[in-house]
Amino acid sequence: GGGGRAPAGTAPALGWRVEGAGTSPTGISEDGLLRDLLHALQGVDSSCFRFEKAEGRFVVNSSYILSRPAWHLVQHILHLGNLHMRLCTTTTATLEADTGRSLCQQALSEALRDQLRDFYKTLALLMAKISDPVDAKVGPPELTLRRLWTWLQAPLERMQVLVNLSEACVPLRGGALASTVYGCSRVGDLLAQEACQSILRRVLAPLLSMMRAWMTEGELQDPFGEFFVCADASVPLEDLWTRMYSLDIEMVPSFLSLDLARKILLTGKSVNFIRLCCAGQEPLPIASRPGPLLPSPKSAGAGALRRSGSLASAASL
Repeated sequence: GGGGRAPAGTAPALGWRVEGAGTSPTGISEDGLLRDLLHALQGVDSSCFRFEKAEGRFVVNSSYILSRPAWHLVQHILHLGNLHMRLCTTTTATLEADTGRSLCQQALSEALRDQLRDFYKTLALLMAKISDPVDAKVGPPELTLRRLWTWLQAPLERMQVLVNLSEACVPLRGGALASTVYGCSRVGDLLAQEACQSILRRVLAPLLSMMRAWMTEGELQDPFGEFFVCADASVPLEDLWTRMYSLDIEMVPSFLSLDLARKILLTGKSVNFIRLCCAGQEPLPIASRPGPLLPSPKSAGAGALRRSGSLASAASL
């Protein structure tokens, strides 16, 4: 398990480092091992650990022979580093795509990256706890391998939630993506719930912007087909009311009822009908238009409907 048999003699607690043939093995410094582990958790190779892209995980350098207890603890900690690399790979692929395929996917990736800030702050705090060999104080070290593992329990749980969420949302967009994030926020784990609710607010921002434009202007501002209201451009203008607009059921977020989604469709269609088919109608001045919608899942549709209901009623008359 530790990568080989330790040399004969009294073995140090963590293991040996063998530089090469003909050289004497040296004991592994715990501070040095901790620094290399913290570098791995940030996705950086070190003398002890390197990331194998083919395997998708960090491995121990063959020149390090760890004791069995240290090897097991190191593997548990490196699992967090592997999860971090998976999350970074997913978010980077989305943000660096040649063409934006989904506004909601981009919002999700940006939100996930923001979630990593707390993780990086924790790593910086832990790095500061490693004693400096020059200014080492007399007494037990502030950070040990076991204490590091204890510190990383909460970040590990949170990282697992973020990775599961990001990978579950890879093939999704629009309302379907929002439904998945909403489902992940409905869990008993308070840390996971808080993280997913924060991410959900970011993911809903593009959808709420589309909803506002549809319900107040009668316009579909949906470049990637993510809104649950869709249009058939081949339908002639005289059939606008009966055939041009419809609901994409798969894109209706799970926290919106179909009845409410149909009301949103009807509201925007009414405004759109007045704008395109009724001559002499002027849009509302900017100052009298509804304000921004609140990014709350339960109130998103209802809030938009309340703000736009009077406008739709007046338009349909």
